Amino acid sequence: MRPRPGIFVRLGLLPFLVLAFAGSGGAGVGTERMLREGEPAPRFRFAEIPGGEVRALDEVAPGRPVLVVFLQTACRSCVREMLAIKKLRAEIGRFGVVGVFVDMKARDFEGYIRDYDLPFRFAWDPDLTLANAFGVTFTPASFLLRPDGTVEAVYRGFTVGLEEAMGRDILRLLRRTGGR
Repeated sequence: MRPRPGIFVRLGLLPFLVLAFAGSGGAGVGTERMLREGEPAPRFRFAEIPGGEVRALDEVAPGRPVLVVFLQTACRSCVREMLAIKKLRAEIGRFGVVGVFVDMKARDFEGYIRDYDLPFRFAWDPDLTLANAFGVTFTPASFLLRPDGTVEAVYRGFTVGLEEAMGRDILRLLRRTGGR
């Protein structure tokens, strides 16, 4: 008696399953090791969305902490994280935020920013240069940077309690650095 083919073969899903697993080793956004707390973040310049004005990361919030958030327009967890950060920014103030879109194709980034009323600076990283430099492998991924550019905290994905953890970390960092 011949064994019956598995469910994936019967449903014609085997090619999709093979592609999913074959691509999973390099799946995600970047390919490098993710930065860790205490490591220096890469210095970078970015063309701001909208407008295209080129800025250095140091210009976002001079002398203050900066949260660098890697996100994609189709990522629901990214929306939740950005809204949580928006709330923290309204409550705490005194820290900068740079959202880095890692969508491979151009999207309606300005519409995304407008739809969620996000008062931050944004950039697009279509070739994943920044994502690779930070070692981002999925979104959302966020890095709280000290005023000197060193990584204070890393947040991987949107999880329950993330907003509270970010708030505590930002307030602690502001106290340590004089809270300018």
